[in-house]
Amino acid sequence: MVSRYIKVNKVNLFVREHGVNRPLVFIHGALGDTHNWDELIANLSPQYRVIAYDLRGHGRSTRPPFGYSLKILAEDLHELLDKLGITRPVLVGHSYGGLIALSYAVRYEVDKLILIASGLRTLSLGRRLLVGPLFIGYFMWSEFISRRWLWIALDFFIFMQLACITPELISTEISVPVLIICGDRDRIYPPKYSMELRDKLERSQLVVIQGAGHMMIKTHAEQIARIMVKFLEC
Repeated sequence: MVSRYIKVNKVNLFVREHGVNRPLVFIHGALGDTHNWDELIANLSPQYRVIAYDLRGHGRSTRPPFGYSLKILAEDLHELLDKLGITRPVLVGHSYGGLIALSYAVRYEVDKLILIASGLRTLSLGRRLLVGPLFIGYFMWSEFISRRWLWIALDFFIFMQLACITPELISTEISVPVLIICGDRDRIYPPKYSMELRDKLERSQLVVIQGAGHMMIKTHAEQIARIMVKFLEC
């Protein structure tokens, strides 16, 4: 494994690289980090060059107080890949990372997309006002996320609920092959959101994993790796 910091878009992103051959770029979800991918990396790095990075405001990357729109996050990724010498990448996004992958594909060339436990989801204004304080309170008192994440959680929550579903993600045709993987027990992105995404993307296919929840990339890594390899090699 090689790990380093790469400066892009005025922030330092922490990057991990494993393996050789065809590059796969892993994008974690909100409040996650590169370690979310450990099990999948172990399964895929013998065959592929796996690149995982911490989004700005996450893990070991720089934590600016603002700048978490899909556009900025896609720009971060584009500049990172340019510095790594990667063109037309295969992007693998989990949860919110799937939206970043879609946003990237709208703006730049990609080879293929793999979207795991992701989808297009919005809340009404009333539900935003109701869920917002509960969401922030949960992350404030959670034992597994330190309190330094509070302001990051707030920024991401506001953005995810108010602005993440942009017209471009819904109306723009993405012509590359897309693999969508979801779990039948995912309560954050239930299968119906993956089905809606499949219906909007012309060259997409959907795989539903029985018994899998939102963090299936850790609990069902071997099964997901097999599905990914089959998609990548076809």
